[in-house]
Amino acid sequence: MPRYSDDEVRKILQRALGAEEESAAEGPLGLEHGELVAVAEEVGIEPEALQVAAAEVLAERSEQGLVLEARRLAELDHRRARRGWLRHLASYGVIMAGLVGLDLATGSGVWWIYPALGWGMGVALHGVRVVLFDKESVAERHRRRLERRRERQKRAREGGGALAEAGAAFEAALERGVTLLLHKAARKLDAATSDDRGLARRRRG
Repeated sequence: MPRYSDDEVRKILQRALGAEEESAAEGPLGLEHGELVAVAEEVGIEPEALQVAAAEVLAERSEQGLVLEARRLAELDHRRARRGWLRHLASYGVIMAGLVGLDLATGSGVWWIYPALGWGMGVALHGVRVVLFDKESVAERHRRRLERRRERQKRAREGGGALAEAGAAFEAALERGVTLLLHKAARKLDAATSDDRGLARRRRG
């Protein structure tokens, strides 16, 4: 049973009444659906109109939940990308420091500058990708993915209900069939027993 916030209660009642402006009246906080129905009946709102308005508000709540979850996932992706770049930068610094130390110890020149430049360009490009990380587009991808998952779960629940109903109908039909067969077998057994008794009486006579 859904529970509605104060703002959602006002939205539902306004939509059910067809109001265009927000009411200044303060409603009770946290109404259960049954309580909302009782309030609607008191102000003369038809149950059908209330159901339609409540469905619209719940759909908006669900969509807002998807958007917030998508933004949270996008923020997590950005943090992971930033941590990945920092690890990349740290690895670059440690390894290049080792190469410079090796070069100084052997006195073989400044050959370390070539890997430093090549790898440094990779680190810089990695950093640019992190700086230009587009949270909005990533959040939109997450939102579409979450919406598809929700639709799959909804279809699975509906399909599971249909399968359960079909299974129950099959079991009921099977039970009726078994009962019918048992009745027929009992009638045949009764008929055979009656024939045997008649034959035995004729033989005695």
